[in-house]
Amino acid sequence: MMKYLVALVKLLMIQFLLYGLFCCSNIDSNKLKPNLPIYQDYYVTFDKTQNKTKVEATFRETGKDGTKLVLKGDANVRFNGQSETKYTTLFHYFYTWETNGVKDVDVIYTKNSTTRFVNTFSLRSAPKVDFIDGFSTLYLDQDISMGWKGSAIEPNEKLSVTITQKGRNAYFNVSNVGATSIVINNLKNSGITRGPALINIKRRRIDSSLGQSDMGAGGKVTFEVSIDRGITIQ
Repeated sequence: MMKYLVALVKLLMIQFLLYGLFCCSNIDSNKLKPNLPIYQDYYVTFDKTQNKTKVEATFRETGKDGTKLVLKGDANVRFNGQSETKYTTLFHYFYTWETNGVKDVDVIYTKNSTTRFVNTFSLRSAPKVDFIDGFSTLYLDQDISMGWKGSAIEPNEKLSVTITQKGRNAYFNVSNVGATSIVINNLKNSGITRGPALINIKRRRIDSSLGQSDMGAGGKVTFEVSIDRGITIQ
């Protein structure tokens, strides 16, 4: 048993090191040739319950599989004229900006002293989702088909539902094009019990084009709309 645990720890350490080497590798932007095209990747979250907007950004040389950039020298990114509120190279998105209110965001990526790109992201461009009027109850021992306010699922979209209760979570999702409901399976084996709980809906869509991109490098924006509601599990 001890040999197995030691081997498992070694394997996990190797995987962690490989993740650090290949998933989080980056290069300073001022070390690149000025004419090298840059891929822009944005993730925009409109949290209607918390009344917040968050934009995450990362940049890659040449294309979507290129090395991630640390913006140096004249290069920077601004969100409604402001600098990022968080920066880290540990995760997929290096630059994060968050603000109170659900609002449009102008993202200005300055590549160098002569070139910049402006993209505007708004709630009007995001997928529409909300709870159906009167929805307040789920049943512990029944499979339930739950609809939502908004159109059917479109290509490159995913809708997820998370039920949270006393630190326990049950997660469901649907991405079938044309779907107008999501099945909430029997909750008995999820750890959820009868009583009050919180339900969250997230609807995401990936748009594989930007208003302004850098030559042939392209880019994408992922829109996410999130909303919570208190419910009763019966």
